[in-house]
Amino acid sequence: MKKPSRRMSKAFFMASILGLIFLILVMLALGIWAAVDPQAGGSDPAEVMPPIFALIFILALIYEIIVTCLLVYKMWAAIQDGHARTTPGKAVGLLFVPFFGLYWVFVAFAGFARDYNALLDRHQLALPRLSTGLFTSFSVLSVISGIPYLGCLTLLPLLVVWPIMAAKTCDAVNALPEIGTRPLESMSREELIQEASRRKAGTPGWAWVVVGVSVGVGLLMIIGIIAAISIPSLLEARERVSAKKTMGDMRQIVTAVEAYYTDQGRYPEAATIGELNKILQDDVYARNLPTLDAWGHPFVFESQPDGPGYCLLSIGSDGRRDAYAPYTGLPEENPTRGADIVLVNSVFVTYPAGSTHVR
Repeated sequence: MKKPSRRMSKAFFMASILGLIFLILVMLALGIWAAVDPQAGGSDPAEVMPPIFALIFILALIYEIIVTCLLVYKMWAAIQDGHARTTPGKAVGLLFVPFFGLYWVFVAFAGFARDYNALLDRHQLALPRLSTGLFTSFSVLSVISGIPYLGCLTLLPLLVVWPIMAAKTCDAVNALPEIGTRPLESMSREELIQEASRRKAGTPGWAWVVVGVSVGVGLLMIIGIIAAISIPSLLEARERVSAKKTMGDMRQIVTAVEAYYTDQGRYPEAATIGELNKILQDDVYARNLPTLDAWGHPFVFESQPDGPGYCLLSIGSDGRRDAYAPYTGLPEENPTRGADIVLVNSVFVTYPAGSTHVR
């Protein structure tokens, strides 16, 4: 076996990884600064900074994906003595397959540590062994980091484990001597046959990359088509359910208002839904009446103590009020998405098309 060769540039990989970590921390600090001081810089950061952050992050993410693929390829290429569980190209390519890639992360990283240690045993190399716990931890954190909300908890540990794992990998690979298969002239006939079969059966590395990326893109396209077909219907159904719940809550409020009118001979004098709720509760006409519609917007209550009645209004899912007094000429079933729901004197005068309401 030859002397160790420098197969992996530790400086390159560490600079790339630490550079991304630094960029993440800087963007996080700038985001906090923009939130605390919105007038900083003489412009509105809420409008300017998000697109800039998104562009920088996307470019950095693409670069880091390339660097990670290069890391995986080189570390697996260093231990190809005929006993490794996968080839360099396969190790990289299958990471791109959706869902299956979540499993393959453990093969590509945790599996490498095990195969590296096994290689040391086979060749009786007195070199430091890799920690399988470190590589397994990196695999687990990588998978969890892709889970919404839960991934935020693993971001900091991942940023700590990632550079350590990369540094250990570079040191381990660079410490290995040349361990390729023996020269053909020194092999027996049986060994030559086995070596020829192994090389013939091996799939080129680039083919695994193409397969992995192609399957990933194909599955993402299928998921996108299904999402494009189903999401609008789901959103529409959710909109109808929310409108129905809002109209039911409005009817509940109006029932209490009408009961108050029956006893008092006048409607409650309130400028907001909060004041109305307090009046009705103090006079024991209702308890814990809803003050928000199904989209989280406060109901609008307008009373006319000296006039003909009152109006109760929900500004709809779009959060924008479109209907105003005297509430005439409005379509009963408004086809506009997020349309206001207006109830005047116990009658719904306008509501989103397709909504079921209680008369």
